[in-house]
Amino acid sequence: MLPMRLEETQPWKAEHRGQRSAEQTTAAGRTWDAQRYLHDSRPSDGPLQNRLYASEPGPLYLTHGLLDASTTLSGFGASGSQQLTLVSFRQGTDAAGTVPVLERPWGPGTWYDVRQDVSGTPSVRRVCLGAERGFLLRKELTGPTGDAPCADFQEADATPLEEALLLAVSEAVSVPQQWPPVTAGTTPPRRETFTVGQHPVPALVIETPLGEGAERRVQVATYAAEPWGAALNGLAEEARFATLSDTIFRVPPKGKRVAEDGSALTGWGLWVKDGGK
Repeated sequence: MLPMRLEETQPWKAEHRGQRSAEQTTAAGRTWDAQRYLHDSRPSDGPLQNRLYASEPGPLYLTHGLLDASTTLSGFGASGSQQLTLVSFRQGTDAAGTVPVLERPWGPGTWYDVRQDVSGTPSVRRVCLGAERGFLLRKELTGPTGDAPCADFQEADATPLEEALLLAVSEAVSVPQQWPPVTAGTTPPRRETFTVGQHPVPALVIETPLGEGAERRVQVATYAAEPWGAALNGLAEEARFATLSDTIFRVPPKGKRVAEDGSALTGWGLWVKDGGK
């Protein structure tokens, strides 16, 4: 479940890549006139993408008429495939719906802030996530945003819902088996509490040495101990598996570490309200 506007703040367009052919097919107990798009990138070590869309989306407007979609990996040692197939559908009414509870949101309806310090210059980046008429929207803002955290999705990055679903499947099966993700030389994780506003978050901290000699540096990264834990209720999925904070420290031969560049999650919330559109 995700909150999605039926209207559009601007025209969004789904572009289907590949060679097109027409056919008839049966899906979800109905016969459809359909268009197949075959995009073969295997000669350049890319995937084979096969998409089948209803010529007239009708009740499938939120996924642009998608009936079947598959991606077969190829090249650079990649193998495997993933597939989405329509098995049922139900058309709703024109009545206003209820905004779903967003305890563990995929993204739409939420925002989060990240403080960034680069070469001594601080800034705050806000990420706004929305959905309109079959597209997932993502927009980044820098600087003060006022009381309306995500009032404007003009010029947002738009991803067709069906392609976002396929990407979510791919990301889910590629989640690191070890959490948090570590590399050679990384210290064993230590447990701490990382506080974001009023949210104390159980966290794991790992340190990775960078460079050698007098100008040694160390990267200190903090991750949520339980990315789906209740401490992060309301936070978008993409931020749960990113670092809560990530800082590069210069380590002089004597004295304390000196922070150089870094970033940290500083807040999150919901911009879509009960009864909102």
